[in-house]
This record gives sequence, structure tokens and C-alpha cells, in this order.
Amino acid sequence: MFTPYLTPRYLNKRRWISYWHQIDEVSALKNIHSILEVGPGNKIVADALGKMGYFIKTLDNDPRVQPDFIGQIEKAKTLPDQRFDLVLASEVLEHIPYAEFPSALRNLRRLTKKYLLLTLPYTSRGTFKPYFHAHLWPFHKPISWSKIFNLFPRPHIFDNQHYWEIGKRGYPLKKILQAIANSDFTIIKHYPIPENLYHYLILCKR
Repeated sequence: MFTPYLTPRYLNKRRWISYWHQIDEVSALKNIHSILEVGPGNKIVADALGKMGYFIKTLDNDPRVQPDFIGQIEKAKTLPDQRFDLVLASEVLEHIPYAEFPSALRNLRRLTKKYLLLTLPYTSRGTFKPYFHAHLWPFHKPISWSKIFNLFPRPHIFDNQHYWEIGKRGYPLKKILQAIANSDFTIIKHYPIPENLYHYLILCKR
């Protein structure tokens, strides 16, 4: 296993919360049997979904991650012919230039038969992110609310990891959602993960 994805710094509480939301969204969908995770990292989500009874495969461009398929999501010729009920790509697409984002979305659409679940980074710089969480009644789920106000968009500076992030200058949320819709996906829901506002979750239907 590629160890940078298993350090305490990487596996912080906010990341575990993001893992929980991904698994929760998948498990809430009906008639999902096969899943492809793109960019599985430490495979924590893939392993959990596999133990929950899903047929799961992984795809990555780095052989050190030991994925089932080695390929680049923006390059169709490198991708498997197999299709899956759901494709999950969490914190992946920002690692390719935005000019290749539409082609990556088209390839994701080809790989999924039903759903696409994404999380993308939403910058905290120049934004105001109020968050409310309360457990008001016993035996009921807590209430969570969050909102992002993009007050002063800042330019994105490539850090050898992310080519772009939601909320940076030139990358407003509206633009990202429109690009997804233009790729013939129907967006079912989208929201900032309440306990980890840096991760923005988007669930789409083919």
C-alpha cells in the first residue's frame, strides 16, 4: 500500500467524516451492486463498501496504489470497457487541468450505468463558511446546516497537486455544476460536507 495515504496527518478527522458521507450516500441508493472507485488512495472506502456486499473495483494512474485498473480518467483509451452501477471519484478531478475536466466527465459517464458520486475541493480562502450542528431530540439524527459564501475569490496557484479548486477565481461553483450538466448528467444533490467544508459532494444520475 502506498503509505502517504496512511499517515495520521492524511487520515485526519475531517477526512474520516468525508469517507462516512461517501459511504452513506452510496448505501442510500437502491439497486446498486457494482462500483468503480477512481483514485482509491488508501482504499478505506473501497474496502468498506466491499465488506458491505458491493462488487467493487478501483482505478488509478499510479501503480503504487495497486488498483484493479491502471488508467487516466481524462484519456478514454486507458480506461476499462467494463461499466458499473456507480462510479465514485473523491478529490480526484482537481488533479487534472480544468481544460481536461469535460473529457474526464464524458469518460466517467461512459463508465457508469446509473450514478456518479464526486467530491471536489472548495477553497476556504476568501470564503465565509458558517456551520451549525445540533442534536435536539433523543433518538433522532442530529441536524446539520452549512453554507458557503464566496466573498473574495482568489486566483489559484498550482501546488503540484491541484490545478484548480471550486471557489477560486475563474472556478465558481455554478461553472462546475454547469460543466457536469453539459456532460449529460442530472445533478440529484450537491452540498458542502457539513463537518468538512473543504470537500463538496455532488451526486449525479446518468
